[in-house]
Amino acid sequence: RMWGLLAMGGTQGLVGWWMVKSGLGDDRRDDSNQIRVKPYRLATHLGMAMATYGALLWTGLDILSWPTTNKNCSNTGKITSLPQTMNLAQVLQSVRRLKWASASVAGLTFVTVLSGALVAGQDAGLAYNTWPRMEGGGVAHWI
Repeated sequence: RMWGLLAMGGTQGLVGWWMVKSGLGDDRRDDSNQIRVKPYRLATHLGMAMATYGALLWTGLDILSWPTTNKNCSNTGKITSLPQTMNLAQVLQSVRRLKWASASVAGLTFVTVLSGALVAGQDAGLAYNTWPRMEGGGVAHWI
């Protein structure tokens, strides 16, 4: 897994250069004479960064859950006993539900952040800058 993390870090550098390269040159300047990168490259760079961060966090938490030989610590990561009112089937069902819900929230967060990168890269916020309303309505007039 460590080699994979190292590869992700190196790839992040390459994707970062690919993103910056899209903003180089005179053809990428807008009316305000600002350099712009392509929005899909910005979103790719951000998505890669989020994936790398998630993998690093997963690895770090996995390392913290390793059993310890220290007698003063109880960090074994194992359930030694259940309360009398719970059975193993209920616990496993709750864990499955929690795992599915956590993955769903993480996926929705990832999609939301990537869509934010696309919006920021295209200055889409300038089109309807009367947030939270859009030109006085709840939705855009052309919908």
